[in-house]
Amino acid sequence: MFSVGDVQIAAPVFLAPMSGVTDAPARTEADRFGAPAVVTEMVAGAELARERVDFVRRAAPHNGSGPFIIQLAGRDPEWMRIGAELSESAGADIIDINMGCPAKKVTGGQSGCALMREPELARRLIAGTVAGTRRPVTVKMRLGWDDACLNAPEIARIAEGEGAQMVTVHGRTRQQFYEGRANWARIAAVVESIRLPVIANGDIVDARSGAEALKQSGAAGVMIAPPNTLRTDDQIVGYYDQAVEAIGADVPFVIQDYPLTFSVVMSPSVIRRIVMAHPSCVMLKHEDWPGL
Repeated sequence: MFSVGDVQIAAPVFLAPMSGVTDAPARTEADRFGAPAVVTEMVAGAELARERVDFVRRAAPHNGSGPFIIQLAGRDPEWMRIGAELSESAGADIIDINMGCPAKKVTGGQSGCALMREPELARRLIAGTVAGTRRPVTVKMRLGWDDACLNAPEIARIAEGEGAQMVTVHGRTRQQFYEGRANWARIAAVVESIRLPVIANGDIVDARSGAEALKQSGAAGVMIAPPNTLRTDDQIVGYYDQAVEAIGADVPFVIQDYPLTFSVVMSPSVIRRIVMAHPSCVMLKHEDWPGL
């Protein structure tokens, strides 16, 4: 067994929080297939407090035997405190703080990985979250903002000092996004800097890569995500062409904005190509797809 505070987990293997992917049904299925721990999509603490429907839905519990982990994002310590209170009220076993998201929409609002450039604000954010709940609080981050700012050990020590119970580190910087390879060896500096369990993340897709990540980092466990194998518009359209051929042209299927194996959000032009080619397609309209 693996422990995060007072929460027991069957093994230190976590399914990463993924926007548009790890909703309640996906978490339920992951649990059914044996995932020891799964994390919700990123939930903005302020929007959860305002009871915005789509963010409340992201924090919905799933059916399963593993812990219920809600990941909060934000940059206001008070909103994070309130978000933590609401998460605990919703039944969360563990509350994770997002300090690793590289998306421009998130970092442009000075949340996610942008917080690694502001250690004092990161400290107050962690302290606020811890103050809002009796449940264990964890922090997910990257190696740093860029190669000139590899300050994950500093942020990890801050997290430990403010009462966090676990740290997860993606082995890339924010400026790398998902390019190149995750540097698991650099996570070792975080492992050596704190007494908390450290979880390695990035390019861990199977038992072999997980074992190698543990060997290089010295981490206590791993966080996995599906491989980012489809990067171009033609690859994405081809993926659906092959799926339709496999399941049959008359079987309805659904398009979402973050299919499990995609590393990019599908553009409206890609959606149109798929819909025009396959009448059986059912499209879930997204707010960023005007005119569809």
